[in-house]
Amino acid sequence: MPVLFGDATDCSRLVYWGILTKVLVDKKTKTTRYFVKQLRKLKGGHTPQELVLSNSGKCIAPNFIYPYAICRTPPFVLRTRPGR
Repeated sequence: MPVLFGDATDCSRLVYWGILTKVLVDKKTKTTRYFVKQLRKLKGGHTPQELVLSNSGKCIAPNFIYPYAICRTPPFVLRTRPGR
């Protein structure tokens, strides 16, 4: 599953993407670990507002307050997959 990362100090831009390979939830320590491979820098100055939410089919709002969202894979990620 592709996963995109924004800049925590500047939420107006997307900076990296990679492939989510594993999620480990530790109920005892109440922590979650995410494993991502093939992390690469996004080119072209993409913004979160280019992303389309899976549940509503609408673009992310400018002041979206959640730290994550399940979105449709954007075309700019599909064009930059390895081997393309």
